[in-house]
Amino acid sequence: MTTPTTPTSTTKSGVRREYLRAFGPVEEYLKVLDEGRPNRWKNLARRAFLQRPILRYAESSVGGADELEGVAARTAAALDEVVDALNGIRVEFAESGDELPRKRLAELYERARALILG
Repeated sequence: MTTPTTPTSTTKSGVRREYLRAFGPVEEYLKVLDEGRPNRWKNLARRAFLQRPILRYAESSVGGADELEGVAARTAAALDEVVDALNGIRVEFAESGDELPRKRLAELYERARALILG
């Protein structure tokens, strides 16, 4: 008896849609700011972003170096640049305690979404 396999939901870009979850802390932080939630919520979302590094596509549970070919490899490389930038912001602002650059975070998050969803 064989075990059923679940189909992978890849997008036009060739990467798996599930990788969007890696950007959850960024999305939540931006959402809390947009909704004008109380400071307690803002601090929780900020801390979640600052304390959780975002994994590169190949390092994540949905990615893998063996499945990257052609367009998917180029997309994964572009995503890795976004991840590196977000993790750079994360490290820089975790040490300084300054306000996070909302506009830059939003730009990077939207770029990641566009790359993933194709």
